[in-house]
Amino acid sequence: MSSLTHNAKGGEAWRDHFNAQLQNLERIVEYPEFGPRRPPSDVVSELSETVRQIGSSELPPPKVLATSEGGIQVKWRRPGSEFSIMVYPDHTLEYLLVSGSGPSRVVDSGDLIPSHVNVFVARFLSARV
Repeated sequence: MSSLTHNAKGGEAWRDHFNAQLQNLERIVEYPEFGPRRPPSDVVSELSETVRQIGSSELPPPKVLATSEGGIQVKWRRPGSEFSIMVYPDHTLEYLLVSGSGPSRVVDSGDLIPSHVNVFVARFLSARV
């Protein structure tokens, strides 16, 4: 197993990275007129529960970003593909799946049902460059 996908405790390194970045959102400095907002704990819980359902250990470390509305975006990138999960303050979940580039670029997005997250992870991991 690659050291990029598993840590010494046998856990998945991308999950450790995700959890650390999620905790960093608690320290966001908010500005009254612009910038990211600290997500409410119920939004963090919604995202955590959705990500907990992911069964793959092959994902790269994600970026976890707070949105200006108080939501969260998680973005995984590989050469030629990107997969994002967005959770909004109203608990709406969406996905974005991008593969290819130039004229062969394919973009798919829509509402995400948490129990279907592994379908999109599989599509992301199988995307051709």
